Amino acid sequence: MKGVLVLSREEHLELIAVFKQRLDDMNAMMAEISRKLDGVVNKLEEIERWLARMEFRSEDITDEEWYRAAAANPAFEFLKDPEEDIYSSDDGRPFRDRYQASQAI
Repeated sequence: MKGVLVLSREEHLELIAVFKQRLDDMNAMMAEISRKLDGVVNKLEEIERWLARMEFRSEDITDEEWYRAAAANPAFEFLKDPEEDIYSSDDGRPFRDRYQASQAI
C-alpha cells in the first residue's frame, strides 16, 4: 500500500514512548509558563495596589514643581559639562514665547 508507514511492534512502542516523552516535556513547559505568568500577574496586582495608594494626579503638581524636578533630575547632569555648553547668546535669533520671563524659575 503506497504512502502507508508500516512499523513493527517494537518500533510502534518506541514511537509511543517518544510521543509520551514529548508530551511530558510540553506539559512541564506549560506548567513553568503558567507559574511565571502567575508571578507576573501577582506583580501587576501589587503595582496596581501601590498606584491606588499613591492617588497620583498630574494636576496636583504645579508647573514650578515640574521645572524644579527636571532641573534636579540626575539624568540631565551631563548638561553641566562645559563640553555640552556649545551655544551662546550670539547664536541665532532670540525665541519669543508667550511665557513671561518673570514666571521662569
